[in-house]
Amino acid sequence: MGACASRNETDIQVQKEIDHDKKSEARAHKLLLLGAGGSGKSTFFKQLKTIHGDGHSQREKEGFKRQIYGQVIENMQILIRQCKLVTKAGSDETDSDSDNDERAENLRKVLSEEDIAEFKIDTEFDESCKYLLRLPNGSAAMDDTLAAHVKKLWTECAPIRSMFEHRNKICVPDSTGYFFNAIDRIGQGNYVPENGDILLVRYRTTGMTEKEFRIGDANFKIHDVGGQRNERKKWIHFFDGLF
Repeated sequence: MGACASRNETDIQVQKEIDHDKKSEARAHKLLLLGAGGSGKSTFFKQLKTIHGDGHSQREKEGFKRQIYGQVIENMQILIRQCKLVTKAGSDETDSDSDNDERAENLRKVLSEEDIAEFKIDTEFDESCKYLLRLPNGSAAMDDTLAAHVKKLWTECAPIRSMFEHRNKICVPDSTGYFFNAIDRIGQGNYVPENGDILLVRYRTTGMTEKEFRIGDANFKIHDVGGQRNERKKWIHFFDGLF
């Protein structure tokens, strides 16, 4: 009898916990963040986590650091390649592809010959250009030498700055200029991303990320999903239980 009573009490307690969880789940406001890639969903999600959540762990910051390094390197490579392609000064190091070629050709169509001449990179920057272009795609390493080359191109090479003004035509995120301007800080060996860095870094969300927040007296369960075209077919699965 004692064993049966104990099991019954355990069952009752478990059921109470299940009922409590169901009520909590029902009271939570569920939000699904949808939108095209680059529309700001993940930035909003990161901002909520910074302000209303528990911040970002050291492991997450290490991941953001690699993404920041990657954004700096990849987009400086794009700027160099576009300058060379637009001015027809490509070389083996340019390593162009169909996307780069098409963007450069579209840019040439809206520029005068005088404008195109502004993108001609002087030979004094050859060493820095070659150094950047020889790095593998997606490289996430940063050291003093790399930071110095990025800084030289960004602060001294006028064609690079001119090309950045056309960033919307060559798929370079606006926030890249922020990271170029902060290259001295980012290039330090003990660099740890600040909240502003984390909010501005551009990275592709795949799948779904879920996080619960408490704002005032309200509970929110927020889902951040990838916005690229190949991710959108997965959206339908995340609507279950939201309404």
